Amino acid sequence: MSNLLDGIPLSDLTEDHLKSLILLKVSENIRIDYKKKIKLSTGREKRELCKDITALANTQGGYLFFGIEESNGIPMNLSGIDFDDNTRQQFYQILTSGVAPRLQSMIDTEIKLQNGKSIFVVKINPDGILHQVKYDDNRFYKRTGTITIHMDSADVETLFRATDPSSRLKEIKESRDRYFSALRNKKYFKGIGGKALCALFITPEVASYKLD
Repeated sequence: MSNLLDGIPLSDLTEDHLKSLILLKVSENIRIDYKKKIKLSTGREKRELCKDITALANTQGGYLFFGIEESNGIPMNLSGIDFDDNTRQQFYQILTSGVAPRLQSMIDTEIKLQNGKSIFVVKINPDGILHQVKYDDNRFYKRTGTITIHMDSADVETLFRATDPSSRLKEIKESRDRYFSALRNKKYFKGIGGKALCALFITPEVASYKLD
């Protein structure tokens, strides 16, 4: 039921809209993630933030709510968080340094609550780019149901091909041309003199990493 909010501009969201998530028991799913707090201090917390954001971006996009308590994925209370410009700046600094390539389609809004706290809402739209978490493990993540998991090589390859099917062929041609150019310039096998050389260029089927 994330489409409950999809037709509403993010800047127009109010506390009443958030209360409707609780009233209708809109549970966490592949496009919705609730967080009671926003944690940005330790390396692990920064990595978890980057994982949660990139997982949404690498899947179907969606919403991340900071300041909503949940139980078994069901929103229970708008407890809110302490939020200011410094927190927002730190939030984006972490994503800038911890995610590659940078996220191209993400917006946010702060919703003031009657209790004096705030709900920080982040909306991520898929941008056709596969985003990697640079903290610690340099992995790619995706959203599966209500959880975030790392992508295996087949997942990465599938997404690469889906987003730009021509890029792989271009990469292969460029790599082949570099190799053959090195052969013609006698960078390799210098001892063969004027003898003929037969070179076989083999490309791996799964190419999650750039060809050398």
